[in-house]
Amino acid sequence: VEVFRDTPPIVLVKGFATVEDCEKLLNQVDGLPSAPAKASGAAEGFIRRSSSKNLDWEMLHPTDDLRVFKSRMFALTRNLTG
Repeated sequence: VEVFRDTPPIVLVKGFATVEDCEKLLNQVDGLPSAPAKASGAAEGFIRRSSSKNLDWEMLHPTDDLRVFKSRMFALTRNLTG
């Protein structure tokens, strides 16, 4: 784990998501509408623009690869943040 910042935590976990994991996630959200977001005020003149796609995890079967991936992601997050 490579830590870029402690608060708020920003880390890089090499090898956490495989290319296959990423492809499955992208395929799952393909066609969903994007939700634009704009953040400002962190520093004078700072504006961050991004967009996200929200996947309803409850619609996945408990053994689906993406549900397993989500569980791994949250377990890692809990482990890193205490």
